[in-house]
Amino acid sequence: TQDENSALSEFKSIDSLALKAYYLGESYLAQISRESFAKARQWNQQAGANEPEWALPDLGLASALGYENQMEFISVEAADSMQMIYLQKALQLDPNSFLSYYFLATRSVWREWNWENGEEEFLKAIELNPNEAQIYHSRGLAQAQLQNFDEAIDDYQEALKLNSNNPPVYVSRGKAYAARGEYQKAIADLTEFLKVQPDAAIYHNRGLYHNTIGNLRGGMADFTQALQINPKFIPAYMDRGLVRIRLGDSQGAIADFTQALQIDPNNFQAFFYRGNANSDLQNYRNAISDYTQTVQLNPNFLPAFGSLGFVKLRLQDYQGAIVDSNLALQRNPNYADAYYHRGLARYNLGDINGAIQDLQ
Repeated sequence: TQDENSALSEFKSIDSLALKAYYLGESYLAQISRESFAKARQWNQQAGANEPEWALPDLGLASALGYENQMEFISVEAADSMQMIYLQKALQLDPNSFLSYYFLATRSVWREWNWENGEEEFLKAIELNPNEAQIYHSRGLAQAQLQNFDEAIDDYQEALKLNSNNPPVYVSRGKAYAARGEYQKAIADLTEFLKVQPDAAIYHNRGLYHNTIGNLRGGMADFTQALQINPKFIPAYMDRGLVRIRLGDSQGAIADFTQALQIDPNNFQAFFYRGNANSDLQNYRNAISDYTQTVQLNPNFLPAFGSLGFVKLRLQDYQGAIVDSNLALQRNPNYADAYYHRGLARYNLGDINGAIQDLQ
């Protein structure tokens, strides 16, 4: 293949069978399955046997173990010590291998949560190869994890200078911009990703950013795009339903929350929000049913008790409103809505002193 021919020109001294085995290992590594990872290790072992002084097969073995652990195909204990052995061997074979330092850096940051070591290893990798975009991207992800968003964005900028055709970096930078409250820039970055690779989760994220800056119809359009790609993507139904409530389309919101419940019948928030939409339409009996399902699924979800109290007030079920308010106050004695609803119910039942006490 073209990659193998390029490698052959770059590694003229490497045994051709070793190169073939190494690139077979790389191809299996990209397939992301238990079986493919095992084959990736087998081919890298073969490459190392054919060319014992070559560092890349050991890096391939370390990478395969990392992926296997990440996918929970093998335990941390099984992967950890062997991965470190392969990385140390690779550095012994090639002390100037930027990839070895890059792997060590990602291991330090994501496995050991040791940013100080990781930063030193990232710097060493960059010193050895300042033109590798992935190093900057990975260091940016680590900075973002530490909530160092300015530094993360600087790293993403460097990665994009080196390779502007790198969709995942646009997503990472977009998330960092959003964390800084720069939602227009975040939307622009996610748009760059979506030009290349339509993705339900990215449309959903962009929709949330649109919502945050008040562009509700833009948000709803993105949630709809997400659902066209993945009709079972519950967050898009939920957020589109919430937008529809804000835009006055409560009937459409009910349809969205119902779709979410067909996918996940135990989604207590979908019951709650559907109850709110029913309440907006004065479908109070349906609202009570939804709120009751909510508290059955999550007995500590206070807003549902508050909403039950409100709806029962509207139906003039004052005793029922008091019962629900009491249940809320048992869970949180400082829940103001419960006092308010109970106070109104007591007033309507002629308990003026009790009403005054609750409404004070």
